[in-house]
Amino acid sequence: MQKTSPVSARSTSPGLSTRHPATPRQKDRVGHRREPVIPGPETTLDHSPAAATPEAAGVAGRVDRLEQQFATLFDSYRQRLRQQATAIDPALQPSGYRTVLALIANGPSKAGPLADALGFDKSVLSRQLHQLEGLGLVSRAQDVDDGRAVILSATPYAMSQIQSIRGSRRDEFRTRLSRWDETDLDTLSRLLGNLALL
Repeated sequence: MQKTSPVSARSTSPGLSTRHPATPRQKDRVGHRREPVIPGPETTLDHSPAAATPEAAGVAGRVDRLEQQFATLFDSYRQRLRQQATAIDPALQPSGYRTVLALIANGPSKAGPLADALGFDKSVLSRQLHQLEGLGLVSRAQDVDDGRAVILSATPYAMSQIQSIRGSRRDEFRTRLSRWDETDLDTLSRLLGNLALL
C-alpha cells in the first residue's frame, strides 16, 4: 500500500491551502494600494544631517527672529516717511517725498537717472514730478549742454522744509539714543556696518 506524505495530503485536501496569510507588504504587491503620506505644515522636508542638529535649529530660529525685526523696522520706516511727507503737505505721497530727498542728497538730475536711482517706472516718476511741481517742491530747467533734456532740482522751499523735519527728527533720535548704554551703541554701529557688507 502506497503511503501518502503529509504534504501531499494537505495539498489534496479540499478547502485547505498551503499559503500563509499575506503580510501588509505582500498585500501592497498584490494590488492593495497604500494611501500616500502628505506632509503637513509641521513636517520638515529637510532631512540633511546639518538641518537635524540643534546648532542648525538654533541658527534658523535666530534668523527668523532677525527677519521679523527687520520687517518691524521697515514698517516703522514707512510710517515715519508718511508722517514726514504729510508734515510738508497732506497731499504729498511718500514716493514723492523720496523723490525730493533724492534730489537734495544727489543734486539736480535728469528724469532717467532719477527714476533708476529710486527704482521707479518713468511714467510713475512723471506723475510724481507733476505733483511736486504743483506743491512747489521741484523745479525744471533746460540742460545747458542739451536743449532737449530737462534738469530737475529741489526748490529752496523743499530744502528748508526737509531741513526743518530732519532737525526735529535728529533731535528726537538723539534724545532716545542717549538713554542707551554706550556699549550697546557701539555694538549696534558695528553690527550695522557688518550688515551693510552682506
